[in-house]
Amino acid sequence: MLKLQIWKRDFELKVVYDCYSGEKASTTQKDSAKQFSSEANSAIDESLKEVEKYCLEMNKEDIGSSQIDNIFKYVMPESIFVKRDGRVAIMCRYKFDSEHGIAVVFKDNKFEQIGMQDIIL
Repeated sequence: MLKLQIWKRDFELKVVYDCYSGEKASTTQKDSAKQFSSEANSAIDESLKEVEKYCLEMNKEDIGSSQIDNIFKYVMPESIFVKRDGRVAIMCRYKFDSEHGIAVVFKDNKFEQIGMQDIIL
């Protein structure tokens, strides 16, 4: 479990490592998760703008507004996913796409991209 503040709200999220069955997380993966939890706070805060932009681009009509006052109405962080290459993603439920959700991806503790969870899996 990893304690993080995401968009001004505290979370304790399960960490999932990109590993084959029976394989253990690499040192790179473990280090990436640790660094992310201690060094990525400002990048996480800054990613909120990108998440809101994504939601409005994908579902503005469903949202019924040109701005989002509470992102947690639509997006809820569920876990942290750590790729073999050290990229880290906040995996989220998405109100308008419960099958694919949203992944907010960071590389070297900087925002990289946002999209369906398939972009990182």
